[in-house]
Amino acid sequence: MAGSQKRRTVPKQRRPERKTAPGAEAVQAPPREFRAALVVLAAILIYSPYLRGLFFQTEQQWTLLLACAAFLLVWWGKIRRQEVSVFGKPMDYFALALVVLYAVSAFGAASQRLAVAEVVKITLYFLVFWMVGQLGREERPGYILVASVYLAAAGVALAGVLVALGVVFIKDGFVGGRIYSTLQYPNALASYLTAANFFGWLLWARAGRIGRFLLAAGTSLLLTVLLGTGSRGGLLLYPAVLAVFLLGAPRGTRVPLLVHVAGSWATALMASSRFLPLILAGQQQAAWQWLVLSLLAAVAVQGVYEVVRWAASGRRRAWVWAPVGASAALAAVLVLRLAGRPAGGWLQNLLPAHLASRLQDISLETFGAATRLQWSLDALKLVQARPWLGWGGGAWEAAYQSFQSYYYTSTQVHNHYFQIWTEVGSLGLAVLAGLWVCFLVTVVANYRRGSDDERFLQWAVFCAALALGLHAMLDFDLALGAVSLVLWTCFGLTRGLDRKFGRENYFLRRQEYLRVRSRFLTGAVVVALLVAWLPASLLLGEAYARKAVAALQTGQPAAALENFRLATLFDPFRSAYLVDRASLLAAGGNVREALALAGKAVAKDRFNQRVLTRAAEVSWQAGRPDQAVEIMEKACRAAPWTREGWENLGRTAAMAGLSYLAAGERDQAKHYLERAAAIPSEVRSLTAGLSPELVRLWKEGGRPWLEVTPAMELTAGIAFYGLERFEEALEVLARPLKDKQLQAEASYWASLTHRRLNHSAEADELRKKAEALNPELVQSYRELEEALTLSGMKEQHP
Repeated sequence: MAGSQKRRTVPKQRRPERKTAPGAEAVQAPPREFRAALVVLAAILIYSPYLRGLFFQTEQQWTLLLACAAFLLVWWGKIRRQEVSVFGKPMDYFALALVVLYAVSAFGAASQRLAVAEVVKITLYFLVFWMVGQLGREERPGYILVASVYLAAAGVALAGVLVALGVVFIKDGFVGGRIYSTLQYPNALASYLTAANFFGWLLWARAGRIGRFLLAAGTSLLLTVLLGTGSRGGLLLYPAVLAVFLLGAPRGTRVPLLVHVAGSWATALMASSRFLPLILAGQQQAAWQWLVLSLLAAVAVQGVYEVVRWAASGRRRAWVWAPVGASAALAAVLVLRLAGRPAGGWLQNLLPAHLASRLQDISLETFGAATRLQWSLDALKLVQARPWLGWGGGAWEAAYQSFQSYYYTSTQVHNHYFQIWTEVGSLGLAVLAGLWVCFLVTVVANYRRGSDDERFLQWAVFCAALALGLHAMLDFDLALGAVSLVLWTCFGLTRGLDRKFGRENYFLRRQEYLRVRSRFLTGAVVVALLVAWLPASLLLGEAYARKAVAALQTGQPAAALENFRLATLFDPFRSAYLVDRASLLAAGGNVREALALAGKAVAKDRFNQRVLTRAAEVSWQAGRPDQAVEIMEKACRAAPWTREGWENLGRTAAMAGLSYLAAGERDQAKHYLERAAAIPSEVRSLTAGLSPELVRLWKEGGRPWLEVTPAMELTAGIAFYGLERFEEALEVLARPLKDKQLQAEASYWASLTHRRLNHSAEADELRKKAEALNPELVQSYRELEEALTLSGMKEQHP
C-alpha cells in the first residue's frame, strides 16, 4: 500500500530558497487564508457538474466571481507569509498566453459576445490553475482537491442512476437508454467519470479500512454509470489509460490495485448487464434491486480483499496476490455468465449486449464518425480564412453555418483542438501544444523527484488529464466548464508539485516585506477587481435585459427601451440587446439612432442570421429598403443551407423592388425584382452541386432539405409581376395558390396578374377569394396597388 510505504528521500539536490529574516520560517507555514481559498476551490469543483456541467454562460460568470474571491485569499495568504512569487516556469506563461490570445482575438471575433464568454471561461480556468499551483505545493491540499472531484463525480453518478430509475427528474438526464445525468451529455459524462475514476484508485490505495469499503462501492457505481453512458470513445480509451496508470503506480501498490480494479469492474459489469435492460423493459423495481445487489457484491469483494490482506500481513509477497487477481478476473466472467449472458464472441461475453453492439459498430463510415470528420474538415475552412489569430472565442458556433458543406446543426466541432484552432488560430493551437508539452515534461520531472506518495499522486493526476485530453479529440467534453476545470486542476496540481520540488517560493526579508507588501496587495486587489468587473457587468446586462422583456410583455415600451439601454451599457458586446433597442427606436420614429444601433449589432455578430434579419427589419422600418436587402443578403449567406434565409431575402427584395417601382425608380426596381425572381433557380443549383456522400449525411441527419418552397415561389411570382413578365408570374404562383398559409396572398397577386393580362373573370374570382381568406392583407396592399397603378405599369407581355 502506498500509505504504508516509507517516504524516500529525493535524490536530486534542490535549489536553496532565498534567505529570509530570522523568525520568517514561522511565517512560511500555510496560512489560514490558504485553507479558506482551498475550501472555495473545492466547492467550485464539487458544484460545477451539477449546474449542467457549467456549460452555460451565467453559471460560468458567477463561478469566475467566486474564483476572484479565492484569488484574493491566496494573495493575502502569500503576502502574510512574506512570499510574492507569481510565475516561474514556461508552463505558467503558456497558460497565461492562452488567456491573452483569447482576449486579443475577441476584438475581431465572428461574434463578440461569444468571444467575451470564452474569455470569461479561459480566465476562470487560468485562475484555478494558478491557485491550485500555489496551494498544491503541500500534499494535503492536493488530496483534498482530488477527493473533491471524486466526491462530485460519485454524486453525478448517483444522480444518473436515480434519473434512469425515475426517482428524480433531470432534464435530458436519461435519453435513448443512455445516462446523461447532470452534465446532459453522455460522452462528456463518460470523460468526466473516467478522470474521477483514476482519482478513486489513488484514494483507495491511501484510505483506511472503512474508507476502502466506501470507495469500493463508490467506484463500482462510477463504472456502472460510465458503462451506462454508452460512450464508444470513452470505453475504447479507458483500457489504454488504465494500463498506463497501473504501469506507473508505485511497485507496492500495483498488485493490490489490480485486484481492486478487477473487483470493481466485475461488479460494475454485473450491474450494467441487467440494470439498463430492466429499466428499458419497464421493470424499475427489479433494476433497483439488481443495482443494490451489485453494490453489495462490491463491498463483499472488498471484504475478501481485507481478509486476504490480513492473512498476508507480515509477508507481503506477490505470490499471495497473484491468485487473488486471477480469481477476481475469473469471477468477472462467471458473474456475467450467471447474469444470463449467452455464449458468443469475447466482446459479447465481456460487455452487456447493448454496449457490445455499439462498440462493434465503430467505423469511419457510420453516420456519427462520418459527420464528425466532415465537421472537422469544415472547421479547417474557418482556419484557412483566418489562419493566425482565428475568429475569436465561440468562432465555430458563430460562423459554422457560413462555412458548412451541407446543412447540419452542431454548435461544437466535436474535436476540442480543431475548435481551439478556429478560435485562436495557429498561434493559439501552438500555445496549447506548448502547455501540454510543459505538462508532460513536468510530470516526468515530478515523478523522478518525488516520494512514493508524491509519485502516486502525480501519476493519477497525469492519467486523469491524459484521459480528458485524448477524449477531447473525439468530442466536445472540454466545452463543459466542469470537465475543463478538472483538467486545469490537474495542470495546477502538477505545477504545484513542481514548485515544491524546485523551491520556487520567493520569501522576502522583513524590511523588504514591510516596504512592498502594500504594493503587492494593492496589485492583487486591482487585478481581481478588473477580472471580476467583466462577469459582474455581463450579469447586470442580463438582469436589465430580463426587465426589458418583462416591460414589453406588459405593454410598457418606454420602460423596455430604458432597460435595453442599461443592458447595452453593462453588456455592450451582445448584439441582441442592440437590435432589440434599435427595433423599439425605429418603431418610435428615431430612425437615425435605430440605424446606428442596428449597424453596431451587425458588426458585433456578422454571421448571426437572426441578428442580421432583425437589423434588416429595422432598416425597412426606417425607410431604407436598399439597406434592408443588403443586410438580408448577408443573412442569407450566413446560413445558405437554410430555407428561411432565402425566403426572407426573396420577400425583402421583391417588396423593395415594388416600393422603388411605385416611386418611379425603375432601374432600382428592376435590380431588386430580378434578384427576387432568381432565387428559386439559385437554390436548385446550390443543392445540385452536392456530392452523394454529403447528400446522404444531410438526409440521415434529419435536417430539412433545402428546396424551392412555396414561399420562395410566391415572392418570385410577385417579382415577375413587377417585371411585367406575367406568364412567368402565373406559372410560379401555381403552387402557392394551393398552400393554405400562402393562399390568400398568392390569390391576391394572381388576381393582379390576370388583370394585367385582361383575364377579368379570373381576376375577379381570385380577388374575392383573397378578400374572403384574409381581408386585412388585401387592405394592407391597397396603398401599394394604387401607387403601382399611378407609376404607369404598362399592360404588355414579356
